[in-house]
Amino acid sequence: MSHPTPHPTDGHPLDTRRWGRIPAWWLDHPGLDADGFAVLAALATFADDGGLCWPSQSTLAAKLKRSRPTINRIIQGLSDLGLVSVEHRRGRDGARLSCLYRLRFT
Repeated sequence: MSHPTPHPTDGHPLDTRRWGRIPAWWLDHPGLDADGFAVLAALATFADDGGLCWPSQSTLAAKLKRSRPTINRIIQGLSDLGLVSVEHRRGRDGARLSCLYRLRFT
């Protein structure tokens, strides 16, 4: 039996194929606030088993309904806490690419 895909209020179908792995210890981290946890959770939905992902900050901002500068500030805070490492990338032509993020699962 097939169930219909739920639709949010904007009319776009929800992506039910992607999900993220979130370590329980993230919830107990003393420096992690709700905004940081939300960004980590969003990154986790893009990450592979090793914790690598490269969504753009614009994508994260749209998913979390925040501004790009806010996402950038939160990611910097997560990096300062050691919960995510950030590698800035450039294409062969020198154009900026989305950052490579490595989530700390352990």
